[in-house]
Amino acid sequence: MNNDLEVFISFTEREGFAENQKLQSSLYPCSEEGFSLLELCCYHGAVDCFKFLRTKFNSEITKRCLTFSFLGRNHEIMSECLKQQKPDQECMKYAIISHNIDFVTFLVNEHIISIDLHACGKYNNLDSFLVFYDQTNLLISCLIFSPMFNIPSLCEYFLSLGVDINKNLLNGKTALHIAARSDSKETAELLISHGININEKNNDGETALHIAARSDSKETAELLISHGININEKNKKGETPLHFAAFNKNKKQLNFLFHMVQISMKNIKMEQTLFIKQYLVIRKKQSNFLFHMVQISMKKINMDKSLFMMQHIVIVKNSRISYFTRY
Repeated sequence: MNNDLEVFISFTEREGFAENQKLQSSLYPCSEEGFSLLELCCYHGAVDCFKFLRTKFNSEITKRCLTFSFLGRNHEIMSECLKQQKPDQECMKYAIISHNIDFVTFLVNEHIISIDLHACGKYNNLDSFLVFYDQTNLLISCLIFSPMFNIPSLCEYFLSLGVDINKNLLNGKTALHIAARSDSKETAELLISHGININEKNNDGETALHIAARSDSKETAELLISHGININEKNKKGETPLHFAAFNKNKKQLNFLFHMVQISMKNIKMEQTLFIKQYLVIRKKQSNFLFHMVQISMKKINMDKSLFMMQHIVIVKNSRISYFTRY
């Protein structure tokens, strides 16, 4: 990690040292097989240790070595890796993560690898996003992914160029779906004010509210509901946004579920009033909660009957079960 060659050499000279060992840690990307010492040198940019392993043990330069070299940001390591491995889209992702615009443009210009706009938004790399726009002029893609930065003026700029606000990606997602995923409330509000179809579905039949519920985007969900999005819309699997909020297995999502129910109640028409009976199982273990909702029935009730919800909540804690019902 610190490229301390002297200490590193002393470890390699100890009895039982295995040059082909694989290491795993939560500090590194998830891997079932773990990472080699050379791969970790690439990850940390430890060039002296890298050279030592190559010289003494002839350690193999793997595909992952090259990928990690873009994150480690050491030009010597990267140059050696490029002699034996060909860069791909994963290298572009790590170049974007590293926020090294030279690496990004190198992959674009020398290896014809496209810039991943989703990665730009996810890792907040606006420079690479703008390079993509400058080199491709693909306005629709830029508009759709621009909400990930939650900079309304950026989105408004692309709209000012005459882009159709309701255009979508191949998976059917619009800019509003992306805004909901990122909880970019201000940008979502801008899109709605410019007339985006609020109930547009992606290829899975999901509206922006489905995405907001699954992503715990509370503020954006409130905004969508306040602007009249269909809260009872089902996707291709028959799931509503409330299902998504309930299926996410954490305490924050449970609170969000109840919050959505409270808001949703105000938007249900009396002539279509629903009787909903749900079971929620909550299990508490070391501050982690497991939630599961099974919708038992949804049916219309008469207009002259008041709207009510009945929920059974089972709280499982310390092997003791208690029940309570709220009307």
